[in-house]
Amino acid sequence: MNRMFDLTDDQEELVEEGAERFQHWLRQDELPVIINRLKQARELWLSNQHHEAFKYFEEASDLSSKEIMAAVSLELIPFFMTMTEENAQAYRGYKSERIDDWFKSTQSKNDKAETTIERLEEWFGRLTSEQETAISELVVLVSNERQIRYDNNLQWTERFLKTALDKDQNALENWLNDPSQWWTDGARNVYQNNRQQTVSVIKMILDSMTDRQTDHVTETVNDWIETLEDLI
Repeated sequence: MNRMFDLTDDQEELVEEGAERFQHWLRQDELPVIINRLKQARELWLSNQHHEAFKYFEEASDLSSKEIMAAVSLELIPFFMTMTEENAQAYRGYKSERIDDWFKSTQSKNDKAETTIERLEEWFGRLTSEQETAISELVVLVSNERQIRYDNNLQWTERFLKTALDKDQNALENWLNDPSQWWTDGARNVYQNNRQQTVSVIKMILDSMTDRQTDHVTETVNDWIETLEDLI
């Protein structure tokens, strides 16, 4: 947070206190739930219900993300109510230095395909050449996608900063509950297109998995469960 907003001493103390409360909630309440969801997904996967396992995992991940975001919001709002123009300028600078890297995958169709392959290999291990070729065919860039996402990021950033500086707590809480409400129409279309591409790519992978890839998913889930259990 300090790197993003250049906090004052009082703000840093406020954020640290909130972070401690969040970490306590995460360990005590949320991590056990996430672990249980991972175990249920693993059970489906090990029974060869791969499509069902993926669907369950996706829905469970979305639910966990919403639960975590709700908890984070409780601790972020008090800080947002203290924000100054100096904090806003620091945040603009922070994003300006990183935004090109964030959207690197949208520079070309090839970059987007390579990024997709890298993310899939974190779960499935090494993909086959046939799978990589299929991904290159399934993944496409929406017309002007990079600029659409770039402009959307800048506009919601400015809206967030203005809302925080105006001390509009209700609007901030609504936004944190559903960040997409501040997206542009173009960004919504890009999201929907990319969502459809993801569904197609995952279906292709699940239908063409090797035994080694199936085992790699199991090992990855086991590693996640073990890591999270160590945090409790």
